[in-house]
Amino acid sequence: METKCLTNYFLENTKTYMNKDKKRGEQILRKVLSVCVFLFMGSYVAWAETIELRIMGHVYLFDEDTMTGQLVSIEDKSLTETFVIESFRAMKVTSIADECFVDCNNLESVSLPDCIITMGNRCFAGCTSLKTITIPKSLERIGKDCFAGCTALRSVEIKSEKLESIPEGCFNGCTNLQQMMIRMKNPPMAVLSDSGLDQFAGAKPMTYLYVPQESADAYKESSLWKCWENIIPTDFEAMDELEAKQLGKLSDGRFVESNASHNNSHYYSLNHENLTATFLQARPNDTGKAYWYECLHQITIPEYVYYNHYVYTVSSLGDECFANCIYLKEVNIPSTVKDFGKYCFEYCI
Repeated sequence: METKCLTNYFLENTKTYMNKDKKRGEQILRKVLSVCVFLFMGSYVAWAETIELRIMGHVYLFDEDTMTGQLVSIEDKSLTETFVIESFRAMKVTSIADECFVDCNNLESVSLPDCIITMGNRCFAGCTSLKTITIPKSLERIGKDCFAGCTALRSVEIKSEKLESIPEGCFNGCTNLQQMMIRMKNPPMAVLSDSGLDQFAGAKPMTYLYVPQESADAYKESSLWKCWENIIPTDFEAMDELEAKQLGKLSDGRFVESNASHNNSHYYSLNHENLTATFLQARPNDTGKAYWYECLHQITIPEYVYYNHYVYTVSSLGDECFANCIYLKEVNIPSTVKDFGKYCFEYCI
């Protein structure tokens, strides 16, 4: 069979200006018509159309034959946060090209839609300001050195249950990688390179690895994952609920979770360096009395709290956190709490 490409030419160039939300900017659509003649026992003409879309400094290519699209490159390397569009004309964005975000040094966060199947080699390499990343449920393949050199990356959440392996150099040089959440029951395997297991080469401190409750032992025995300091069995349904009611920040620097337990609001201080939380106080939401502590009867302190894409382990109780709670009958304290402040339960009689 002989294949000949007779000609490639531009059918049309159109410019469309979008003013939606006054943020979309200029959208340039360029249609490229490729005409190919296939010679096999006669002649056959196939028409294939590719659409190039430029929006917010992102360049996409869409194929109307496969009804899929790819994020090809980022023209604006100075952006600080961004998102990848889900679709265009019913065509889903299913991949991100090699080195697409490479050296976007100011990029702190990116939102990926739940239709991305592949992420290319060195996709986010050198994004030295990227702090968190959530891998969508749809992802099946991740490229080599994908996050290499992301020195500010602290939290990674892998929601996909289809990602079977982690390639070489994936998190190489992530010197602030502190926590990772993986929902796969079977631990993703390491793709071996000539240098051995280097998926986390140079990464540290690798403190908390959250995995499905029934899979903790499998992760602890895995050559790829046993290097994490703490492998924590996790109820991810509860984690999703935790994310849905994440903490709010108060003007005095404290953080609050409303209606946390037993109609109480919980107050915390957060340590952003080691991702721990100190329980400061609980207050009933509707006391009906002059002194709130006279209405506190029962409380359950959670193991973890959630704020701004990070999970914080509740590791301590603050000074005088239950002082004068004279009607307090029951306090449920999680095993994660190791330190108790001064006079925690003073005058609790």
